[in-house]
Amino acid sequence: MRREVSITLLALLIGLAVPASSSAAWGPRSTDKSARQPLAPAQAAAFEQAMLHFNRKEYAQAIPYFDEAIRLQPGFAVALAQRGFAHIELGEFADGVSDHDAVLRLASDSPNAFANSCWARAAAGADLDLALDLCNRSLEMQPSLAGFDMRGFVHFRRGEFREAIKDYDASIRIRSSGSSYFMRGVCKARLGQADQGLADIRIAMKKDPGVRDQYRRLGVEAPA
Repeated sequence: MRREVSITLLALLIGLAVPASSSAAWGPRSTDKSARQPLAPAQAAAFEQAMLHFNRKEYAQAIPYFDEAIRLQPGFAVALAQRGFAHIELGEFADGVSDHDAVLRLASDSPNAFANSCWARAAAGADLDLALDLCNRSLEMQPSLAGFDMRGFVHFRRGEFREAIKDYDASIRIRSSGSSYFMRGVCKARLGQADQGLADIRIAMKKDPGVRDQYRRLGVEAPA
């Protein structure tokens, strides 16, 4: 019997679209058309191998397998989203934006897709007005921890540190995360609130020891 693997099931088993510098998993919702399509064996094998490398942070090795899964099913939104985050982790921001915009065209009813396109631009530090519009749309559709985190980073990139802190506060109220505390601490430090900033950063490092390096790859330096 031909083995088929549901994308929705894979999403539940593996965890979708995890931007390393954000605190929550993001991928197309299980109600999106592409997330209801079954995977044929070759697609499933390529996607599973890609995710194996991705979860090991072997992003360069993951991309060819995502490429193969997408070649076999060009509308494979979950693989596109994951490949987009892999590109961002490698500093290949234009490719990351392209992948997440492709997901948004496939899943225009998904708040996750809007937020991911927002994040890709914030990571690149480009098109920040559009990034803010995308994050606002995501949060209008579905308030979420990751949505507030991502919009907070857009505000940070724009130098709007007080607005960023409001978003990180909202994120922390939903669920305490290292990413939210870290960036809130950085924003406080930029506003001259050194002690409060360091306190948040220390909390962040306890929750996620790798968070400083994750944001350093995006050009964010924090006080030690």
